[in-house]
Amino acid sequence: MDTGRKDANIQIGKRLREARLNMNLEKSEIADVLGVTVEHYRKLEAGITGISVDKVLTLYHKYGIDPTYLITGESSMKDFNLDYYVANSTKEQRNEFFDRVLAYLSKLIRLIEVLPTSKPEKEEVLCLILRSVMTAEQM
Repeated sequence: MDTGRKDANIQIGKRLREARLNMNLEKSEIADVLGVTVEHYRKLEAGITGISVDKVLTLYHKYGIDPTYLITGESSMKDFNLDYYVANSTKEQRNEFFDRVLAYLSKLIRLIEVLPTSKPEKEEVLCLILRSVMTAEQM
């Protein structure tokens, strides 16, 4: 395998792993959706094996992983406009979105709780997160 392809596979694998972790999924869950073994999926994340176009499309259709981001590292969605999304969503879509946001924040809070830092430092990190959420809400 030439160096350029190997480097591309490694970068794609890193982004694939990042997407999986962001969605709080296990390797086995994505492996099942892709129809591969966990070992094969591990090789995809490690960049040892390249991902095929049909697998990229499966990830897009099942999880909404942007193929452009997965391949190039650049998002095709430049800015996320929360007001636009909320105004153009069904009640069910909005509820699902906010449930996912709250689950993500809950995960961040749990991660903060296990940090090997003092309570004031943990509270400071939590305040930073909450401030950033409040700032995003006001935009």
